Amino acid sequence: MTREIKFRGKQAYGGAGWKYGNITGSPDRPHIEEVNKIGEHSYHLPITEVVPRTVGQFTGLRDKNGKEIYEGDIIRNVKGLVKTQSGEYEDDAEVFVVKYEDAKFNVSYYAQVANSLEIIGNIHDNPELLEGDNQ
Repeated sequence: MTREIKFRGKQAYGGAGWKYGNITGSPDRPHIEEVNKIGEHSYHLPITEVVPRTVGQFTGLRDKNGKEIYEGDIIRNVKGLVKTQSGEYEDDAEVFVVKYEDAKFNVSYYAQVANSLEIIGNIHDNPELLEGDNQ
């Protein structure tokens, strides 16, 4: 099975939101070409310049809610309930940023337990989620 190769980036020049699709342009002026598929037909939308530091590649994985996981996403991995010292039960979870390192996505390790992964934000819109030791 092959993974769909696509990217996302935040629209440049005060534009609204994220753009998803093929990447074109140069590293210092990337553009995203969005493609809408309706049935068997594909419609290419206008090419949009995006902020270079926000560009991230699709990992080929989806979280437990079906959302596509991209580089730069902040992921919560729920390992299950554990008993604390006070005798209460709480979710044992870790939070990490999806990165491409050593020729692979660091989230690939969790591919077999994807039903425990949940996107809680991304490093561009939600940097506050990384405060403390959650990196």
